[in-house]
Amino acid sequence: MFKSILPQVSLSLVCALVSCHLPALGQINTILQPTLQSNTQRLNDLLRQGREYADTGNYPAALAAYEEAAGLDRENPKIFSALGYLYANQGNYSAAAVAYEQAMALEPDNAEFHYALGYSLAQTGDDIGATGAYYRAASLDPNNLQYHLALGVILLRQREYNGAIKSFQQVLILDPKHQEAHEVLGPTLLKQKRTNEALIALKAAVRVLPENKKLRQQLTEALQSQGRVQEGIISLKELEKLEPDNIQIPLRIAKLLQRQQDLDGALRAYGRVIELDENNIESLAGIGAIYLKQEDYISAVGTYLLLKDLLPNNPGAHYNLGLAWLGRGRTKEAIQAFTKASELYTDANNTIRFNQTEALLEQIQR
Repeated sequence: MFKSILPQVSLSLVCALVSCHLPALGQINTILQPTLQSNTQRLNDLLRQGREYADTGNYPAALAAYEEAAGLDRENPKIFSALGYLYANQGNYSAAAVAYEQAMALEPDNAEFHYALGYSLAQTGDDIGATGAYYRAASLDPNNLQYHLALGVILLRQREYNGAIKSFQQVLILDPKHQEAHEVLGPTLLKQKRTNEALIALKAAVRVLPENKKLRQQLTEALQSQGRVQEGIISLKELEKLEPDNIQIPLRIAKLLQRQQDLDGALRAYGRVIELDENNIESLAGIGAIYLKQEDYISAVGTYLLLKDLLPNNPGAHYNLGLAWLGRGRTKEAIQAFTKASELYTDANNTIRFNQTEALLEQIQR
């Protein structure tokens, strides 16, 4: 999920902690200009050649030119930052880190240098070093969203959850609609058992991003985990609007409503499931159970006959069919259903249900 969390910035290679796309080559043009302090034509030529090589994608040649230029001018931080960019582009992150450290030594308050160093160190597996670099970048330029985002991600990777939470909260201060920050913040708060804060964060997230399915699902899970069933059902209904073809959503709604004894609401939700899949076993079983509870035995018989045909070796389908027949006063059909259920319970070695069925058979055959 973090591939998209760290977008590109000029000369800053911290575009992700797992993978990234390097900044557009044209972005290095302005910082690679010869400085006024360049005192030899050779240095000017090298800077010009390096820029041209980089523009055409000839990174090895560009590297060679800037390495030679760095030997001629050890006081130009932008030459070293360009080297860092080129090394990173070639996958040599250790060398990139060294180059950015040299640039930072010459220009210690350049936030982009710290940011790019953080990326290079993260790529080498030095998460602690990367964290320090990202902290410094964020402190130098606190209004740069990308720096806080990078810091949050590297802290999360180290399971420094409280620090990560602060970083993602800062991202949302700078951009209240930042999707990735919203998607990470709520679950991270939940992981820290900061439930009330998590629910506040997730409710805020779905308000600013109402079409985001992932956020709505996270909110639903959080509400249900806290036993806030009614709010969870409301959230599920909103999610159902976003995913009308997702059969699992009305099925979950139906089961929750059934547990809440809202049987009519549960029947309506099960009905939406049947519209999507007329032979959905879970939905038919739920519908049958509700009809039995409501003593609507005619509807129950029809439902369990269908279930019996779909699951001919399921003893529960036969047993419940027997109950429905018994409710209608159709003793003969009930006995047939219970007898079949008893046989299947025997095959399944389910002694408890077998004994229960046999006792019921004995009772109605007296």
